[in-house]
Amino acid sequence: MLRPRACQLVPGLPGPEFHLYHAPGWTTFDEGQDSVDLHGYNNHADVSYLFFGIPPQYNTPSSALAHIFQVIGVTVTSVLSTYQHPEPATSSGAVQGVEYVEFLGRSEGLAVHGLVYILTDAGPSGVFGVMRMEWRPPPCGTRSTVALSK
Repeated sequence: MLRPRACQLVPGLPGPEFHLYHAPGWTTFDEGQDSVDLHGYNNHADVSYLFFGIPPQYNTPSSALAHIFQVIGVTVTSVLSTYQHPEPATSSGAVQGVEYVEFLGRSEGLAVHGLVYILTDAGPSGVFGVMRMEWRPPPCGTRSTVALSK
């Protein structure tokens, strides 16, 4: 059984407002204004965090995820499980959706076993949201490895 360990601050993230903490052994391999990608388990596992704004027709978590996967080149070959939260309206009138999806698929020609959390806010000003995606070569499971704190 893996036991929690002390986390460390990833150096180099811009701005004083957010700090990214991750378990020892995980390294940053890509970092952008609205995203960060990490490698772990000797580069056999990845986790990505993405803040997005997308066209208004992708106004549910399922349609947003399908659009993002098409853009980044992920093909889902089998959905293992999915869970959707009810979609309540926010005080601004936006509709907020949340979905978890565990899947088998392919990325860059490699087989992957992934777990995605996606949240969308669809309202008059557009569709925005956040996505967290972990994946490893099958048949590995998934384990939470990263926390974003403010």
